[in-house]
Amino acid sequence: MASVSFAGDMVGVALDALKDGKREENTVIVLLSDHGCHVGENEHWRKRTP
Repeated sequence: MASVSFAGDMVGVALDALKDGKREENTVIVLLSDHGCHVGENEHWRKRTP
């Protein structure tokens, strides 16, 4: 949840910067993500599971 919250905050910072720089109307933002790391959750230690 912390990672999602941080990402949301950073998207807000980027949008504010675009608005302040008058580039909001001619900019496309694409946000990509992966499934993150498991760090041992459910006995998974690598990024090879969906």
